[in-house]
Amino acid sequence: MRDTKNLENNALKFWPREIAAQERNSSIIPKLIETQDKFISLLNFADANPFAWKEALQTTKSLPANLFLKHLIVLSDIGGEKLMRFKHELPNIFENDIMKFTWQRKCYNYKFQTLSEKKTWNNKNLLVDGDSISVQSELVPITEDVCNLILFGGFSINPTIPPDIIEKCTIGALLGKKDELSTFVKQRYIWVSRITGGATANKLGQLAQNYVQNYLEEKLPNWRINKDQLPNVSQNERTSLSVDIIAYPPKANFAE
Repeated sequence: MRDTKNLENNALKFWPREIAAQERNSSIIPKLIETQDKFISLLNFADANPFAWKEALQTTKSLPANLFLKHLIVLSDIGGEKLMRFKHELPNIFENDIMKFTWQRKCYNYKFQTLSEKKTWNNKNLLVDGDSISVQSELVPITEDVCNLILFGGFSINPTIPPDIIEKCTIGALLGKKDELSTFVKQRYIWVSRITGGATANKLGQLAQNYVQNYLEEKLPNWRINKDQLPNVSQNERTSLSVDIIAYPPKANFAE
């Protein structure tokens, strides 16, 4: 039996290096903070017309297209679920997939390239999920479509445009306005950093759980390690208690 002194000498008091490294690699906020000045400079420079951002983006390697889109997604608070809903709704709103909008008192058209395709506008397809964001991506039609929607969708002249788009897809109004753009981006990331604290803690908890499970599987190769409910153990006398990890010794019948 281990006592407290034994645990004191052998237990991990801080996050293992492996977990800390995984969390750093998977967290998007440091990548966004690191590239926010580049993002601001690009949008400040790209003010000749509403689509000048595309040309400016293609001249830099330090801000790949999927990371540029991730900036827009976070700043506008338009996530994957909303984008999937827009992908379903907008073909019935934009005739011939053309978005007509006003920018600096002039009218412009943008024809979506992927709006009527079957491919969903989700984080994975847009290459902005946790696994894809670390891989640099060139500008492709699906990315260009969503970037233009987030930048200018709020200025659409169509009266049936969804309220979320009208309210949040207006970042294009800041093109060429360096001071306003800088203030908006930096204040927004202060807010985003606060609300992602809980998500970070949850991610660390999941990484810690995986670390423990992998450790047990390595040290106890003949044991059965899973996330079963505990039979005959309940908090309410009705439902078996669920646990994060349970280890069965060889040939054990836990129900007995």
